[in-house]
Amino acid sequence: MEESASEVSLIPSPQCPHCGSKNTIFKVKAKQYECLDCEVRFDPPRMAGSLAIDLTQKTSDPKKIFFSYGHDKNKILVDLFKTDLEKRGHSVWIDYKEIGTWADWRDQITQGINDSQMAIAFLSKHATRDPGVCRQEVARAIVKSGV
Repeated sequence: MEESASEVSLIPSPQCPHCGSKNTIFKVKAKQYECLDCEVRFDPPRMAGSLAIDLTQKTSDPKKIFFSYGHDKNKILVDLFKTDLEKRGHSVWIDYKEIGTWADWRDQITQGINDSQMAIAFLSKHATRDPGVCRQEVARAIVKSGV
């Protein structure tokens, strides 16, 4: 059974209370975990002393977020983060959605960084290779933030 990005959230999965498996996923629409081994659904565990947070709720303070990543096998994870953040009301700048066919891609990336309030860098071996663009994107984002 394959899950789509709209059905899965990127929060740590707990152990199944029925069979003990750690092979569980969070089903956003059902707001429950599902064990992929025994197919039992269960509510998220409550942590002692913590506040329950609804991770499907839209934020009251949406951000413009720039994504820097390498075009490698981790793109699936990057897309899950993008989907998850957009569900919460944030707007995500990502190259394949924002750069037109005949656009100057370097200028478009620089503009994307400048227009964003924050940047998230997914640093893999591929993303940080030399030559590569991601390291330049991270450097621009750091300079923009004034760090």
